[in-house]
Amino acid sequence: MTMKGRLLFKTTEIQPEYVAETMGAVSIQGKELAMTTAERLMNEGHMRGRMEGRVEGRVEGRMEGVYNEKYQIIMELRSFNMKPEEIAKITRLTPEKVKAVLAAGDKGLDLLLSKDQRKDV
Repeated sequence: MTMKGRLLFKTTEIQPEYVAETMGAVSIQGKELAMTTAERLMNEGHMRGRMEGRVEGRVEGRMEGVYNEKYQIIMELRSFNMKPEEIAKITRLTPEKVKAVLAAGDKGLDLLLSKDQRKDV
């Protein structure tokens, strides 16, 4: 597809199907060309969506690993009778977050992983 064609679909609300119908009214070859273009656009969108999903999954997996490590460190440091404020400095979490994780015990990792809790992590 030409740059003009991509620009047309990205900058307007014209749907590929509409282009196919309009060109089909002009000629059968026009309709076939427009459908091929529409299919190509849909495939590009599908591929882009899959790629974005993979990237998002990788980022989420890495973040889960980071929070799992923080949780393990918090629990280990607690066994050395460290204060939550000291643990917070080491883990780069807020003292409140460390206290919440310690209070949650086995559910502390879930607390760190919950999306609305990540803002201050």
